[in-house]
Amino acid sequence: KTSSTTTTDESSISQEFATQDEIKSFMNQLMQSCLKNTGMDEKMKNMPKSEQLVMAEKIRKAQDGFLGKMMKETEKMGEGNRVITADVVRRCMTQMKGGY
Repeated sequence: KTSSTTTTDESSISQEFATQDEIKSFMNQLMQSCLKNTGMDEKMKNMPKSEQLVMAEKIRKAQDGFLGKMMKETEKMGEGNRVITADVVRRCMTQMKGGY
């Protein structure tokens, strides 16, 4: 009997961003992917327009709050070293639990 274990070093999953616009663009891509993968995009299409607007505003506020946290984290990093790792994302997510 054999077993194999796959380990993913999350800190090695990273991307460097030069500007806030690059981070925002990347976050928008992630959000669209998440909405599609969870089926939320289809659920939202079937909601009344008023509910769609409320949901879109909640998503936008959360995204803006998260972007603000990410910008604060990257400002602590030196120029050319603004790399967002899984650890950075976790720190920002923890901060989001307090509200945005």
